[in-house]
Amino acid sequence: MSSSFEIKLDEQDSEKLKQCLTDIIKYESQICCRNALKMLEFEICPRLNDDAIFYVLTNTSIVVDESKMNNNRALDDFLLSYISSDDFAEICRERACTCLKTLLGRLRFDDKEDDDGMTRRRGNAVLLGYAQSSLNKFIPICVNRLSSTMPTSSTIMPSGGCTPVERSEEIRLLLIQIVLQLVQLLGSEMTRPVATSEELETVVSKLCLELPRSSLLDPYPELKQESCNLIKILCQVFPQCVQKHAETLLTPLVGRTITKVNGEKGVVESNSSDASLAIEKDFASSLQMSTSVNTLLRHRHSKIRCIALETVAVVLTCTGSYKYNGEVHDDLDGAVDRILFQVLPNVEPLGPFDKSTSVRIKLSQMVCSHLGLLLEGLMDNGAETPLKVKYTVAGLLILHLMCVSDASEIVQETAQKNSRELVSTYHLGYNGISKLIRQHANSILHTLLDRIVHGRAVEHKKRYLDAFSSMLKHLTMSSALVDGFELPKCFHVEMKSIVSMLCDAFNSEEKCMYESAIHAAASMGFNLESRKSALGIILASIGSPNEIKKDISPIIVIDEKDESKLILSSPRHFSTMLCVISSLLRGMLDSTNIDHEDTLIGVMKISSSAAREKIIEAIYESEDTAFSLLDVLNVVTLWCKKYMTLNNEHSLSSIDIIFQTNLFCCMHLLGGKHSLRLATSTRNLIALTCTSDLRPDAVSPPDLLDPTYNN
Repeated sequence: MSSSFEIKLDEQDSEKLKQCLTDIIKYESQICCRNALKMLEFEICPRLNDDAIFYVLTNTSIVVDESKMNNNRALDDFLLSYISSDDFAEICRERACTCLKTLLGRLRFDDKEDDDGMTRRRGNAVLLGYAQSSLNKFIPICVNRLSSTMPTSSTIMPSGGCTPVERSEEIRLLLIQIVLQLVQLLGSEMTRPVATSEELETVVSKLCLELPRSSLLDPYPELKQESCNLIKILCQVFPQCVQKHAETLLTPLVGRTITKVNGEKGVVESNSSDASLAIEKDFASSLQMSTSVNTLLRHRHSKIRCIALETVAVVLTCTGSYKYNGEVHDDLDGAVDRILFQVLPNVEPLGPFDKSTSVRIKLSQMVCSHLGLLLEGLMDNGAETPLKVKYTVAGLLILHLMCVSDASEIVQETAQKNSRELVSTYHLGYNGISKLIRQHANSILHTLLDRIVHGRAVEHKKRYLDAFSSMLKHLTMSSALVDGFELPKCFHVEMKSIVSMLCDAFNSEEKCMYESAIHAAASMGFNLESRKSALGIILASIGSPNEIKKDISPIIVIDEKDESKLILSSPRHFSTMLCVISSLLRGMLDSTNIDHEDTLIGVMKISSSAAREKIIEAIYESEDTAFSLLDVLNVVTLWCKKYMTLNNEHSLSSIDIIFQTNLFCCMHLLGGKHSLRLATSTRNLIALTCTSDLRPDAVSPPDLLDPTYNN
């Protein structure tokens, strides 16, 4: 901004400018004032340079009022007086806003070095001072015009809220846009955040309090969007103000803070690992999801939901840490509280299930932003991670797993890209996210089980089940690098609950749940440790002497007499359990440890259990059980084929035993009352069992059968 201002207009245009400004200042009629503002905005200002625009806005001597009532007042003062009062017609208030917005949009800091560097610095200092003083004057006007009137029968809006002082939604939008321009102007010259006066911080704080009460709740979508843009730039220029009012600003974006948590012992520290497992399990189920309704995250327009998530990410980043006056201000504890008790309870029930792919992409970006904030704070802190932070990281990782397992490939790719950037930025190492998931596996597992078992919406339960599958894949990757294929202790502790959960999913009448259960069980089958643990419970349960009953609940429960087993008491129980077994085996087919000795022993146990009397009895009662058994036999046969290609000269006797058991089961399948629908598939399986592809010394089924089975 130069020290001298040159208005490049000829004499005729100069007179036009003076007459225009005179008409604006005198306000003899609304039409005359409106036309003058329109002329200034569209005809005169485009012909002025930036310095001249500043001169027109701020100079008090362009027009001398003969009445001397308006002397020593600049044009911007007159525009502000029009905007702030209902004494002037709406059309004039709107035109005054658009004119002021246009003029402010032309102001620029001089970024070129003149021969005299002092000229540049002096000019920029003038403009910087003008931006600060304008904010001091304009924000109170904006807050007043946006605030609601006292509710009366004539001021109640259709949406149920009170009517703001400024009735015109177009003018309310312009008010926010003008503040946005001034804040951007203020932040564009100085190193952000800008050193500001206490008076200016006070008025900005008032704005931070008013936005959640007015413009963010306004029914006008564009006003909501611009208000979010304003909050994001306030986070950069006035972080100290945003940090003070973070909870208030987040409430209309995502929802209220969860203030009551069932089971307060969930936040107690403990040195015992077993006690810690119990505490995290209790805490995972105690955090309730919010039911906040009137929030931007529930808005009907996806673009509003997207910008809401963007704004949440920026506000939380500002809340956690910011620089001001050369000093770093940290509030990691405050950021954790906001994420754990406000963001997660409100975002988790909505974000991952949003119909818009764009919203789910923004969710992934927000999650990685929050994770980065916490990781940076923990690295700087250096102390042991508090439990509250662990819960917060676990909650964010659950959302990340849901994004990674999203039905949309674009969301999956974005989530993976964001995680790679996070790993690179914070030097987490190869498979850093997988290792992070392993560190917080206890909280993640208990939360996922709670959501799957107690969830009401099928779509929600399916998504959490998919996240469970993704978690297992991450743990398998990290365990292969860290400590063999060992799973975290919590998986072994909760394996009965996991198997029971999978059985419930297989029992679901919804196809999507059944398919997700297959993928989840296959993910468990891929990992040697999880497969062994699950099969140990399943096979022990099949071998328990429980009476077979037809009319019994399909839900499989844990045996109170022996907590290491599940009670299987109906053909449907056996059908679902066989589905779990076949899915585990399918996962095993894709694993790298297919030729492991424990794997052969496990398959032999499965084959033997499949021929147990209770299952044979169940296939005569239930067609579903018969089909499930046939599926298990098919997968076992495929495993034998793959196993023998790797171990052609070994374990043929063990494979023969498996084949004998399979053929015994096939004979019962052909002899049952459901044999007509099973006949073709069963005969094909028998033919495959005896083919030379599987056994070099192929024999006929009767010769292969053991005399014990023939009896």
